[in-house]
Amino acid sequence: MKKEDIYITMLRCGKSFLEDGMTIEKLIDYLNKNGHSVTTNSTILFYYFYTVFFSKGTSEYPPHHSEKFYLKPECYMQLLEYDNLQEARKEAKETRLYTIIAILLSLASFIVSIFN
Repeated sequence: MKKEDIYITMLRCGKSFLEDGMTIEKLIDYLNKNGHSVTTNSTILFYYFYTVFFSKGTSEYPPHHSEKFYLKPECYMQLLEYDNLQEARKEAKETRLYTIIAILLSLASFIVSIFN
């Protein structure tokens, strides 16, 4: 199974804690459970965390580990768009397969009708 991009995994984590909020520890646990090896000292984690993903109640940096964060609405919409795109790609592959099968059946029917 291909590991999902850390950006998308963080968005999924934010979505799963949308109502109750999440802490940094919850994010780290979620990322580690989903195949990313992240520690509290990971610079990429904190860069994305503070600049892109979550709204926070205070402007203290670094925040307390018990402080709750919430996914920004625009990030939630980005995740929905990403999921819709992935679903559309999957459906396009299925449609292409069915189209190829239909063309082959039509071709076979044409060939059979020529020889009858």
